[in-house]
Amino acid sequence: MKAQNIKELGVIDMNKVEACNGRITTFVPIKVISDELDELLDTLHADFKKNHPEVEETMFTVNVVYIYGELDSPRFELEIIIWNEVDAREAEFYDEIEVNLSEQAQREVKKIIWDALGKSIFNL
Repeated sequence: MKAQNIKELGVIDMNKVEACNGRITTFVPIKVISDELDELLDTLHADFKKNHPEVEETMFTVNVVYIYGELDSPRFELEIIIWNEVDAREAEFYDEIEVNLSEQAQREVKKIIWDALGKSIFNL
């Protein structure tokens, strides 16, 4: 999938920031997603429905991954999981979706990461 240009993600839940192996993952609540990200979700939802036509109700999770400590880093990627609301075993994982965030969106994500790490590491 080609890199997605997204100016704004939406509201990020600071309590859902995780760091592991050169990656920082943040959870973006679905109720406040930008229009650009919504278009991408519509495309992925259509793919899910193609693979699971019997599924009527779906849910999804969007994670923004900030990658550092690798050759081509730092960079941002999206991980999106779409699943059957009735049976979560029916799921599709869309990961390593390269995303080109606007400068403002990058600053916002990095600030949230900084604040969350300060809270978790130093209890600030």
